[in-house]
Parts: sequence; C-alpha cells; structure tokens
Amino acid sequence: MDGLRRGVRLQQLTEELESAISQSNQEIARIATATRQQSDVTEGVKKNAEGLNQMFLETQENVAETRKVSGRISDMSSGMKSTIGRFQV
Repeated sequence: MDGLRRGVRLQQLTEELESAISQSNQEIARIATATRQQSDVTEGVKKNAEGLNQMFLETQENVAETRKVSGRISDMSSGMKSTIGRFQV
C-alpha cells in the first residue's frame, strides 16, 4: 500500500511539474513574441530617426544654397542699381 501511495504521489508531482513547465514555456513564448514586437518597433524608430536626420541634412544644404542664391541676387541688385544710376540724368 505504501508503494501505491508513493506511486500516486509521484504521478501527482509529475503532473504538477509538467503543468509548471508548460506554463513556463507559454510565458517564454509570450516574452519572445513581445521581444520580437519591441524589436520591430525599435527598428521602425531607428528608420524614422535616420529619415529625420537625412531630412535635417538636406534642409541644412538647402539653407546654405538659399544663402548663396540670396547673396547672388543681392549682388545682381547692386549691379543693376549701379547700371541704372548711370542712365539717370
């Protein structure tokens, strides 16, 4: 009888252990899924940051070019004033 009780108890412990392992595996799977999702989000943020950085660099280039063009327009305007001034009587 004692052996039977031990066998039953061993069976119960085995079932409890299997249940605990199954729950652990499910939790690990949820964590893995969440980690993949977080990785995807992080990758998206990285791409957005890179895109914003590229836009910033392009904006800086455009500002520099605008300043050059503005300077040329100012020089041309000064030249036109000078030319027009020669024709005034």
